Amino acid sequence: MSDRPRIQDTLARCFFAYDEGAGDTMADCFVDDGEIIVTVEGQGEVDRIAGRAALAEFCNKSFAARSGSARHLISNTFVEEDGNEDALVVSYHTTVASQPRGPQIIQTGWCRDRFLFEENGWRIVTRTYHCDVAP
Repeated sequence: MSDRPRIQDTLARCFFAYDEGAGDTMADCFVDDGEIIVTVEGQGEVDRIAGRAALAEFCNKSFAARSGSARHLISNTFVEEDGNEDALVVSYHTTVASQPRGPQIIQTGWCRDRFLFEENGWRIVTRTYHCDVAP
């Protein structure tokens, strides 16, 4: 698939917007009725956020509740399934927080993102965001 760089761009833009508290920008990375499903190892599904307005609100509230900066680092990204208009992308995520003594890893896990190609580019339909341990 020649669109892998554009898909990865959407993935990176989504996490960057989340880290910066840019809810509308993050939500624009999703289709209109896109959703995030949060799962935790040993607990299963713990949260589900659906629709652009709810996604933007989730991002903005999460950012407002933070006491410092957090960065979601994406690695080991690969396309598990691809087609002309849809793709399933898997990646590891590591969340790093700024601390007085330097950066600290606060969360690890993986994402499985179902993408759809729309008129304005690749957007996320469903993100399963899996945390290795409870945050």
